[in-house]
Amino acid sequence: MKVRQSRAWTLRGLAVILLGVVVLFSSSEVWAHGLGVHFSEGIGENQHSQLGLSWDTSVAMNRAFNYRLNLGYEQFKLDDKFGVEEKFEGWILENTFGFMILANENLRLWAGPQLVTGLYESDLGIGIGMSLGINLHIGESSSLGLTLGVRRSEYSGILDTSDHETIGYLRMDLFFRTTNDYFRSGR
Repeated sequence: MKVRQSRAWTLRGLAVILLGVVVLFSSSEVWAHGLGVHFSEGIGENQHSQLGLSWDTSVAMNRAFNYRLNLGYEQFKLDDKFGVEEKFEGWILENTFGFMILANENLRLWAGPQLVTGLYESDLGIGIGMSLGINLHIGESSSLGLTLGVRRSEYSGILDTSDHETIGYLRMDLFFRTTNDYFRSGR
């Protein structure tokens, strides 16, 4: 009897959660975003290259905050403790939290912190950094994003020891915006 009651409450709880998600995402504002591709190149001593997919919650809108998620395939080179250069590659997930500095119908300038995780040949990398970006609106539904950033990364397991580095990077994104992601004055 108790198992049947707890199962019924679980189903009701799931139904309430599902209804909440439907209500939340029924707002057209939630669906305003941009999807795109990105290419990134490291600036500095160690060579980094990255290619991947991007998602941004506010490419063109006049909002104080945007969240950008980049999933990419990265290749880079590090010198080990003996000065021997080794090449690594793997998947990287970047979470960038942007705060608007300026927005108008032609561009959106933003800056904010970045949290990064990566998996390189069974080894883990984590990083934290800062980004400064500009989204140039090049059409009714597309934008070119340019981001300049710096981050400090720590790698566990690479080169049989923990290693770290600070890199600068320049990223280029090409975003295709949804119909609700456009500049609206007065918001």
